[in-house]
Amino acid sequence: MGPLGNAVAEGRASTHYCSRTTWYEQNVEEWWSSTAHAIRQCVGQVDVRRVAALGITHQRETFALLGAAGQSVRNGILWLDERSRTQVQWLEQTFGRDALHQITGKPPAMTPSLPKIVWLLQNEPEAVAKAHKIVDVHAFLSHRLTGHFRTSLASADPMGLVDMPNQCWAVDIIEALGLRQEQFAELLPPGASSARFRQRQRRSPDCRSDCWWWRAAVMGNAPGWALTPPVMAAPILTWVQPWSAAP
Repeated sequence: MGPLGNAVAEGRASTHYCSRTTWYEQNVEEWWSSTAHAIRQCVGQVDVRRVAALGITHQRETFALLGAAGQSVRNGILWLDERSRTQVQWLEQTFGRDALHQITGKPPAMTPSLPKIVWLLQNEPEAVAKAHKIVDVHAFLSHRLTGHFRTSLASADPMGLVDMPNQCWAVDIIEALGLRQEQFAELLPPGASSARFRQRQRRSPDCRSDCWWWRAAVMGNAPGWALTPPVMAAPILTWVQPWSAAP
């Protein structure tokens, strides 16, 4: 995007999903490969020295379980997945419909991540046990781009695990499920700068735990880009914003 909000370049990449009746999942690694492909297309059309920041919007209720090195433990579960009807009832009985609504801003329903996380706890506990982090798409991409698990409050709240009056994670609910707050990303205000992209360093044996390589793979030597969480979120889209100053 240009300084006046005009589009100056565009990149696109597709992702795929797998379904089983009312189950909808995606290969988490496609989130990264598609994002990198779209960015490569986009920066190939502009002078990367004029790019000031990169923002991310995404499917907000979609989430992934990640291991200690940032690798996916299983497929990500999408917002439209409907396997958690029984878990919605369990949440109502366990926490109370009105109480959940008051804390999270969302009554029990299948769209948020929360009932799907409960489904995993009840049906795939071994996968949850391997999860170093439980993240939305923004936190996943932020980690791949900067090395930090950070996300916007506006991105995370549809997970159904945010204490909206206090604008923090709903620790009581998280701990009641047997999870820990540190398994979730750091929350930032919408529009805040999440991190500066770092200079490329030598690759570690496991490049997934070492994000420096992305600069060469995605956009070469563009200096000092900042990653900015969105105010709102939509289907996956990555955009760049050129400096308003003259080159």
